[in-house]
Amino acid sequence: MVCHREFHPDLASLYSKKAHIEQVGRLEGTDKVVIRLRFDPRQWKKLMPKLMEEAKAKGDRSSFSDWIFEEMPEGVAITATRFSELNQYSAPHRLVVSKAEGGEWLITEETMNVVKKLGR
Repeated sequence: MVCHREFHPDLASLYSKKAHIEQVGRLEGTDKVVIRLRFDPRQWKKLMPKLMEEAKAKGDRSSFSDWIFEEMPEGVAITATRFSELNQYSAPHRLVVSKAEGGEWLITEETMNVVKKLGR
């Protein structure tokens, strides 16, 4: 298990300009999708540090477990189970990291799953 105890706003620079970034919200105990947000990578790079600061202020922390690394033709898919300490739920999280034209490795896809607890 890896705990995300520190917040690094400079992680936003690791996203490709063409990254597919999506947040999927489901109701607790169901597969019912209640919201699906897609973020423009340029906007995400600006928004991510602000979201991190808000999470830090609230005392939210995430821990990741059950890591799976899958080699793909375009890079590596990384999946893990993310546990939100503040909201007390676990949900899948997925990143795809690919080699860019300049040779650097960048995040080209991220799918964040969140759980909406009933009554909250």
